[in-house]
Amino acid sequence: MELLVALLLLFCRTNAASAKIPKDVVAHVACDVCGHAMREVFNISKEQGATNEDDIAGIVDRLCSIRGTSTWMLQLDIIRPVSNGPLRLKKHEEPGRCRKECSIVQRACSVSLDGQEENLVRRLQDGETSALELEKGICQHACKAKLPALSNWKDEAFEAKRGLDADELAEYKHKLGIEGEVNSFGSGSGTGQLDMESVPDATKRAVQDAMGKPDKSVGD
Repeated sequence: MELLVALLLLFCRTNAASAKIPKDVVAHVACDVCGHAMREVFNISKEQGATNEDDIAGIVDRLCSIRGTSTWMLQLDIIRPVSNGPLRLKKHEEPGRCRKECSIVQRACSVSLDGQEENLVRRLQDGETSALELEKGICQHACKAKLPALSNWKDEAFEAKRGLDADELAEYKHKLGIEGEVNSFGSGSGTGQLDMESVPDATKRAVQDAMGKPDKSVGD
């Protein structure tokens, strides 16, 4: 499972990247996204024992990227519990496919942190700041902003992603230098998952080394 998460972080693609990201939807979810981001960056910095400015700045720089150090944005689902009501975020246990809503969440994260990066690094370096205090201090601009009218919102069903899609295998093989065949589960392009049994052990080690995690499933 750890290897699958590592591969998701290294190779996950945003299929909706070329689509126009609706600014009104970004504005409506920016406050909630910022709150999730503050809890995430707080937990990551504590788990990694980051105390110096460069290490913390690196975590902050990657916070709003799906190629960062966590799948948190891939787990968020934009929902509208009440018709014509406000948009909300639901966090799933598993990461999902990065499509339109994932792109919106990424943009909302970047917008909510714009100009706050150095302030966030200082607060994290302080070591005495709680996740709630981070949220109150960093997210106040996004949370107090006047929201535009929400037009033409259409929910996108959340679909859990448990491996690489079949149409990602060529990119996967090229980037990791795999010359042999690797297999995918599923009957069609974009619907399959990578069969981890077919991935060479050397490649598994390379991925785990890149993520800084030992792979216990690979033999000595």
